[in-house]
Order: sequence, then structure tokens, then C-alpha cells
Amino acid sequence: MLANRSLAFDLYEFHLEGVPTQDLAAAYSLPIEWTEKCIETMRLRLEHQKQFATQLAVNTDSAV
Repeated sequence: MLANRSLAFDLYEFHLEGVPTQDLAAAYSLPIEWTEKCIETMRLRLEHQKQFATQLAVNTDSAV
């Protein structure tokens, strides 16, 4: 894990790579439920960030 990255991002990235939630929870000594919620929170955060960036690009293009 890189020092400048968050635990939540690392969990989400490993999850995308196919690492089971149970394995992630065990590797980081975390409760499974907390790990699942953390992964879902990161997914929603990134989805929202993507939607915001898309909307910003649309608004910027239409202002030109």
C-alpha cells in the first residue's frame, strides 16, 4: 500500500481486481461488514465524482 493512498481506495482497487471481501477484511484485520461498506462507499464516491466531472465538461463546452 502506498503512503499517499487511502485504505478505502486500496480496498476498492483490490475488490475490482477480484479479491474477495472476506480476504480483504482478514488481510487488514477489519470486520467484513465494515469492509463491505467501505468498498461500497468508495464505489459511490467515484461514481459521483465521474458524474460531476462529466457535467462540468458539458457545462464548460456549452459556455464556449
